[in-house]
Amino acid sequence: MTLGVSPEREVIGFFTENLISTGIIISLWITWFLLYMIFYIPVLVATIKSIRDTIHEKPVDVMVNLKYGFLQFWNVLKVYWYIFQYVFLTPALILISGLLVVLLAVITGIGTLFTIAWLLVFASFFVCIVYMAYRWLRSTFRLYSAIDTEDFSKENFQAWLKETKGKVWRLFWNFLLLWFLIGIFTGILWALVGAITWVNPDLKQAQLEQKIESWELSFDDIAALRSDMWWREMFHGILATLIETLWIVFWTIFGYIFYLRIKDEHQKNSPEQENMYKSQDEEEISTVV
Repeated sequence: MTLGVSPEREVIGFFTENLISTGIIISLWITWFLLYMIFYIPVLVATIKSIRDTIHEKPVDVMVNLKYGFLQFWNVLKVYWYIFQYVFLTPALILISGLLVVLLAVITGIGTLFTIAWLLVFASFFVCIVYMAYRWLRSTFRLYSAIDTEDFSKENFQAWLKETKGKVWRLFWNFLLLWFLIGIFTGILWALVGAITWVNPDLKQAQLEQKIESWELSFDDIAALRSDMWWREMFHGILATLIETLWIVFWTIFGYIFYLRIKDEHQKNSPEQENMYKSQDEEEISTVV
């Protein structure tokens, strides 16, 4: 700490000096996130639509479904915005309030404001955990419903919340079981991949670090290591990508089937559906009579 300078002024000076670096880092993260979403959303939508076409015994055209994914990009973003509003908006507002109080405390130097700020930050994380455990599960399959019905409106999103009402524990235990089974299956596959390719990244890194620390690493060592491992690493990377793809596809298939089951149960138990069945039965009886 610099003599004669208060901690609050040091904090202000730190953020002022690193403002440009912080802005660059945030800009890079935002750019990466946007690029990721631009390519991830169409592929995800195309995968879900392909599964939907398969279940409904329709011909699956990957390119057509991928084009459909790009065309529905903004509609999917609207669905994600509804989810953000439902799950994360309240915790985010509390967190922003806490950060603003921190800024006010730094400027004014009032110690009580720091206490209030930390309470707000803690409250935002607590609310976020509670909402993630309840509201996130209730908004599960939000994209499945939108693609299945081709309705990306907020009304459809709210209708799906009604379908998952009272089913939070069921969703939780099903996803926990699925995560456990996929974890075991993935672990077995990773063990097989490691045995086939003989690639041990941790051991390789430890050997390189040991040579670097002892100043014994040479260009010949790097060339030998590269010539010996490059094809195994390439094969290992291909298998790793295949495992991750299978994991995502399996999870998506399970999610879509689970969504259809909950949707059918809700429709059968809804008063509107019961009235429809009742009217159908009356028509059949009158026809027979």
